[in-house]
Amino acid sequence: MKDNLVVFFGGKSVEHDISIITALTVLKNINLKDYNVLPVYISGNGLWYMADNLTDENIYQDFDKFAKNKVCVTVVMGKPYLAIKKSKKYSKFIQVNCAILCNHGVNGEDGTLQGVLELCSIPYTSCGVTSSGICMDKVFMKNVFISNKIPTPEYMSLKENDYLKDEKKNLGTISKRLKFPLIIKPANLGSSIGISVCNNIDELKNGIEIAFKFDKKILIEKVITSLKEYNCACLKVEDRLILSSIDEVESNDEIFSFDEKYLKVKTKGKNKIPASMKNRIHTLTSRVYELFDCEGIVRVDFLFDENNNILYVNEINSIPGSMALYLFKDYKPTELLECMILQAKFRLKDKLKRKYSFESQALNIFKEFKNSNKIQKK
Repeated sequence: MKDNLVVFFGGKSVEHDISIITALTVLKNINLKDYNVLPVYISGNGLWYMADNLTDENIYQDFDKFAKNKVCVTVVMGKPYLAIKKSKKYSKFIQVNCAILCNHGVNGEDGTLQGVLELCSIPYTSCGVTSSGICMDKVFMKNVFISNKIPTPEYMSLKENDYLKDEKKNLGTISKRLKFPLIIKPANLGSSIGISVCNNIDELKNGIEIAFKFDKKILIEKVITSLKEYNCACLKVEDRLILSSIDEVESNDEIFSFDEKYLKVKTKGKNKIPASMKNRIHTLTSRVYELFDCEGIVRVDFLFDENNNILYVNEINSIPGSMALYLFKDYKPTELLECMILQAKFRLKDKLKRKYSFESQALNIFKEFKNSNKIQKK
C-alpha cells in the first residue's frame, strides 16, 4: 500500500509565488510509484486547498477562477490526518505518512507550520520548530554565529520602537559604529525584499523606513565591497551529511536582488573555484548545519572578502528555492527527495521513543491542599 505524501506550498508570505515554483519542481520529481501525492495549496489569505489541477502553474494567476473542484482542507489536531471539507463540514479523513514543506518565508519557513505538524505527529522534511525560527530570524541567526565564532559581517540590530524614540541619535550611532556603505534587511524576510544599500545618512534613514514596513526588527550590516558570493547545500541522511557542489553567484547589482534570484535567466560562471575554497565552504556548511540542528535540505550562503581573504557565512535558508536540488550534481532529484522523506520518518520515530510524560501526584497534592485550606477557614 502506498504512503500518502502531502506537499505543502504557497502561504501568507512575500515568497508565496516562489513557493509555488518550488512545489512544482518537487511534484515533478517525486517517485509516483511509491506515493500517493496530495498537493495542498495555502492561499495568500491562509486558507488550505486541494484541487484537481494544482500542478498547473497557470491557475495561480486567478486561483478561485481556474482551480478545478477545489475543496478546503485542514489537519486534525493530535492525529496524523488531513480533513477534507465536504458539504460544508469536514467529513473525509486521509492519513498523512509524511509532509514535504515547500513554503518559503514567514508562516512556513519560520517554524509555525512545523509546529502544527508536530502537534499532529506528522513527519515533515525541514528543520524543526526551534531551528526553523532561529534560521529565519537574521538577528538571532547572527547572534548564534558570533557566540560560536563563525565569521559573519559586522552588524547591528534595531527594533522599531527603540528607533522611533530618538531617530537622530540612532542614525548617528549606526553610522559611527559600522561606517558606510551599509545594507539594511528586515529580520524575518527573504528573497531580497525590503533590502537597501545605503551610502549616507539620508539613504540610511530611507532604508530603515522601508525595512520597518516589513518587520518590526531589522538588521544593519557592513557591506563587503570586494565580494564574491557562494552557495552550498547540505542534507542529513541518518547521521551522515551529504554536501552539494558549490555555486558561485553572479550578480550585476550591489545586492543579489529578487529579480536576479528568480526572474532572470542565469548563465553559469566558468570561474573554477579553488580546492582550498571548496574545502573552507564545505567545512563551514557542515558546521552550520550541525550547530543549528538542521534537517532536510538546507542552503548556506557565503560572502568572500577577496581583499582580506575572509569567508563569511551570510545566512541559512532552511527551505531553499527549488529545494536546492540543482546543487547536488551527483544525485538525482528523486533520490534526494526520497532521502528527505526517509529522514523525516526516522526523526519522528526517534522522537516518539522519548518520554514526554510521567505519573505525577501534583493534582492529588493540590486537591489535598485545597481541602485543607477549606477546613482551616471554617
